[in-house]
Amino acid sequence: MITTASSVAIQGNEEAYALLKWKASFEKQSQSLLSSWNGSDPCSHWLGIACDNSKSVSLLNFTNFGIRGTFLTLNFSSLPNIRAIVMRNNSFYGTIPKQIGSLSNLDTLNVHDNQLSGFIPKSIGSLSKLTLLDLAVNNFLGMVPPEMGKLANLSFLDVGVNKLFGNIPHEIWHLSNLKYLAFGTNDNLRGAIPAEIGMLGKLTELRLEHCNFTGSIPTTIFNLTNLASLNLNDNNLDGPIPPEIGNLTNLAELYLNDNNLNGPIPREIGKFVNLKVLWLQGNELSGSFPREIGRMTNLYQLDFSANNLSGRIPSTIGNLSNLAYLYLFSNSLPGSIPDEIGKLHSLTTIQLLDNNLSGPILPSIGNLVNLNSILLHENTLLGPIPSAIGKLVKLETLDLSQNSLSGPIPSSIGNLTELSELVLLSNELNGEIPIEFGRKFQFQSAHLDLKAIEQIYGDWKKSYIESPRWELGQAASPS
Repeated sequence: MITTASSVAIQGNEEAYALLKWKASFEKQSQSLLSSWNGSDPCSHWLGIACDNSKSVSLLNFTNFGIRGTFLTLNFSSLPNIRAIVMRNNSFYGTIPKQIGSLSNLDTLNVHDNQLSGFIPKSIGSLSKLTLLDLAVNNFLGMVPPEMGKLANLSFLDVGVNKLFGNIPHEIWHLSNLKYLAFGTNDNLRGAIPAEIGMLGKLTELRLEHCNFTGSIPTTIFNLTNLASLNLNDNNLDGPIPPEIGNLTNLAELYLNDNNLNGPIPREIGKFVNLKVLWLQGNELSGSFPREIGRMTNLYQLDFSANNLSGRIPSTIGNLSNLAYLYLFSNSLPGSIPDEIGKLHSLTTIQLLDNNLSGPILPSIGNLVNLNSILLHENTLLGPIPSAIGKLVKLETLDLSQNSLSGPIPSSIGNLTELSELVLLSNELNGEIPIEFGRKFQFQSAHLDLKAIEQIYGDWKKSYIESPRWELGQAASPS
């Protein structure tokens, strides 16, 4: 608490008095972090405080301090010249008092990642100079106050990861200076995404993920040609992906996954020459795999998994020289794996399992020297396992099970010293287990299921092979 002596010392400095009274309400450990707060002048090197030319407090910045306390004892009216309150990543709890609306000069309010709760005060709408408002990652509940629509200067608004519910008020869609807008991970928001969203022409990032939005994607959203990131994943959106999506030529990230979208993937995605992340998984998309994908040469992650795609993987996929993650599993993709995939030297993960792929695994797979995971199981692949697979020295997981592969296991697999899981069950493989398995490395697990086993590891091996799981890592070395 503030002693009488302290009160006398700071008499005449209302700002110092208000701040010290606020500090006194913090938990003891938090108070010790602010030991520099003493005397009567907050502008004399008080931690987290900055002042303007008139020696008045203009900034409170406690970013990553770990302060635990509330705002209830802070007399906002004693800080008339404050322009920014930045409390990111602390442990503030309780409500934001409605008196915050008295801070007429405030342009930044950032309380991201705290434990604040209660309703967002309507008085925030009085902060007419506010340009940044970040209330994300807290426990705010209730509806988004329509008074936020008065913040005409706002360029950044994030209320994501809270417990907000109801419809987003239409007043929000009139904040024409917004560049960043995030409502994501408020599971009880509801309703359709309104056509008015197309009025936010300055937006560069829009995050509406993990909510409960329904209906189709409004075509007006594709008027937002400055968008670099669009995230609508994990909602209940339905209908097709409109071809107008091709208007968003500045996109670097597009997340439409885990909805109920249907119809084909529009060919217009080939206009996304700047795109790095494309997630369309977990929908009901059907039809062909667009050849235009080959124009997206900056693509780093591509995920079309868990849809109903039925066209062949186009050879143009070989143009994606920056691709590191390729997920196409759980579709109905037919035909062979194109040889051009061997050009994707940046690839670290390839998951094509649970499709209708046929034909051989081509030796060009040996070009993918950065691969650490190959999942090709549950297809109808034919022919031998190419010895070139032994070039993939970073490989940790290899699953080729439930295919129609034949011939012996190539001894070159012994080069894969990082391999921890090898699954070859339910194929037509024959011959011996390569001696390199026991001499060069040990697995966490190997599931082999060979037709014929030579006497390499001794009589003990038979009991392992007859079971569905063979723990080579636990087995004794052959004598």
